Amino acid sequence: MKLRFLSMSLYLLLLLILLVANGCQEEVEEITPPPTKEAFNGSSAVSDLIRRVALRDGSYDNIVDEASCISIVLPVTVVANGVEIVIESEQDYYQIEKIFDESESDEDDVDIIFPVTVTLADHTQVTITNEDDFEALVDQCEEGLEDDDIECIDFKYPLELALYDSDNQKSDVITINDDEEFEVFVEQLEDSDYVGFNFPVTLILSTGEEVQAFDNETLESIIESSIDDCDEDDDNDYNDDDVDDSGLLAVLSGSTWEVTYFFTTTDQTSAFEGFQFILQADGSATLTDGSTTYEGSWEASGDSGMLQIELDFDGLPLLDEVGNSWKVVQYSDTQIELESVEPNDGVTAKMTLQRV
Repeated sequence: MKLRFLSMSLYLLLLLILLVANGCQEEVEEITPPPTKEAFNGSSAVSDLIRRVALRDGSYDNIVDEASCISIVLPVTVVANGVEIVIESEQDYYQIEKIFDESESDEDDVDIIFPVTVTLADHTQVTITNEDDFEALVDQCEEGLEDDDIECIDFKYPLELALYDSDNQKSDVITINDDEEFEVFVEQLEDSDYVGFNFPVTLILSTGEEVQAFDNETLESIIESSIDDCDEDDDNDYNDDDVDDSGLLAVLSGSTWEVTYFFTTTDQTSAFEGFQFILQADGSATLTDGSTTYEGSWEASGDSGMLQIELDFDGLPLLDEVGNSWKVVQYSDTQIELESVEPNDGVTAKMTLQRV
């Protein structure tokens, strides 16, 4: 009887030990992630590529801030080689380059009038009140350092993302409308968060062509293959579009030309009969018919991505009607073909100059 009692007591003791041991163990919930073709989390390779595509490109204003990972919120006032300019749009940065190109011997300099607001690569904005704080920010992403953003491809918005719960079920769908929303969303993803695209996803290549991805593997491949497809323009030359204009300058400087063809809405070549353009090497110019002389100036450049000639004469309405900026269609030592688009009504003027 005593032996039976001891056996029962031993059995109950062992049972109690097992129950206590099991109670001390933490319950572990095993979460099986969705297939990689359907979803990604914070540490997925595709999430890093997405974030880099969604980062803000700050290279377009490098002629002012010399930093590709930040951009200055416009308008901003700067002093370029002593000339004060108000930059109100991206196109106004060309004014700075024109000032820089006026002389090859001077040292070009841009001073920013503070305070300014700066947008960072992650789309957040900060206000900078002095040059020292601005330089400290620039030092983090100055020219020559590796640029993290991928600029040769973009997402086409809006796009939809499905959220997964712990049971691998789609629990919600959210809409992403722009790069800022996407970068912030991906940056905040944890390893335990799983999301997936509602495919297909449309991407825009640097050529403007649109391509579609139908799973994460294809999306990753498209982004990776596009990284080096374009010039990201991360140097400090505005628009990175200079064309060599030395040959055109050599042809034009110190030469005399006559108009052999002039057309706007009608052929007006006869209006220039007997006129000659005389272009001096110092940039001065005259237009004369032998009895009347118009004083002006000329300039040739390749700064805007194409060869251009600017002819500026006061008191000649026919030229004023079409503006003074002419695109060089083609040229030789003896002939130059030009085009100019009238800014108000879009009429294209054509002019051919023949060396005298």
